[in-house]
Amino acid sequence: MEASSVMSAWRGPNLLHILVDYCGLARVFQKYELQYSFAPVGHGEAPYLEESLIKKYVKKYGEAPPLNSVIPNKNELSTWR
Repeated sequence: MEASSVMSAWRGPNLLHILVDYCGLARVFQKYELQYSFAPVGHGEAPYLEESLIKKYVKKYGEAPPLNSVIPNKNELSTWR
């Protein structure tokens, strides 16, 4: 099943649907697949792990990771058009 049909039925993790709805992936890559995974963490560890991973990514690539929680107004879909 194509990612666009899967994502239209289920919005997916947090911001993943923005790739499908606003980035034109299907026009460029006709048979693309989106893959993601979740890792279990201990109770209360998630905020610290997220901060650590974001900082590691910024140090390596010089920018915030795509589709993470630090994007301003991330849930305001009108700002993605």
